[in-house]
Amino acid sequence: MKIFSLRPHATSPLAGIQLGGAIYRQQNSISIWFQLRGDLAQIKMGKGGQQGRCHDLWRKTCFEVFIARPESPAYWELNVSPMGEWNIYSFSECRRGMQEEVGIEQVSVTTYQTEDSFTLHCNLCLDKILFPNYPLQIAACAVLQDREGLCSYWALEHGEGPPDFHNRKKFLLNI
Repeated sequence: MKIFSLRPHATSPLAGIQLGGAIYRQQNSISIWFQLRGDLAQIKMGKGGQQGRCHDLWRKTCFEVFIARPESPAYWELNVSPMGEWNIYSFSECRRGMQEEVGIEQVSVTTYQTEDSFTLHCNLCLDKILFPNYPLQIAACAVLQDREGLCSYWALEHGEGPPDFHNRKKFLLNI
């Protein structure tokens, strides 16, 4: 299991929030946990969504996982909302060839919330898109939308300039 902490981009409007998680891999199944702590009242978490595929999740509060093979420019982007909506896209290279990944038909999503914490857990099976035990590089990220509609961007590490979750140099977790 790899434990991680996400850092807000320098332009983040949110204060008093901590975001971290863990990722665990068993053969070709991946389990991911994200945990928000702090003043959650300032974050727009969404209402009444339905679990299942949904597009444009990155435009609001969303947890993201990027998955790549070390020797390939191709990668996948998993987006999961606090309401359990999700989607996964494949890319042939950085920001190119984006298409919905039909090889993954289901992502299991569960959430738990208290006054000052929110935990999201999801499981996905990669059997239809990767061979078992293939080494993977992972980037864990999040978009948190505040009550005014402004988004802050959280990642393992940020580079210079605007946030860029697709930057392969930031796929820092090896599983």
